[in-house]
Amino acid sequence: MKALSGTVVVLQLTASICPIRRLKFPHLEKELWEPLKNRNFMLIAVDRDEPLQKVIRFKKDVGITYRMALDPGAKIFRLFTTKDAGIARDIVIDQHGKSCFLAVFMIRRNLKEWNIQ
Repeated sequence: MKALSGTVVVLQLTASICPIRRLKFPHLEKELWEPLKNRNFMLIAVDRDEPLQKVIRFKKDVGITYRMALDPGAKIFRLFTTKDAGIARDIVIDQHGKSCFLAVFMIRRNLKEWNIQ
């Protein structure tokens, strides 16, 4: 995360089995990633405990261009919630490395607050 200092990072915890995420991916691509990808902003989908080939196919199926990371054993997921909790989580890490949870409807309202240039 030190390399991303000064950058607002949204970690989108996900899995290919989550129907809600399948609906949200195109929205986040269009409304968040496309307008902000050349600013101090990074959007990373973190796929929970699935094999690489399945994640590659999932990314292609939902049509996103932002980064996806693997989370073997759901270790990243468990940093933010319990193992048995629902999959969909969005975590914002502000430009100072401070994290908070958010709902998607809050994203546009908070862009100015996050100081995305």
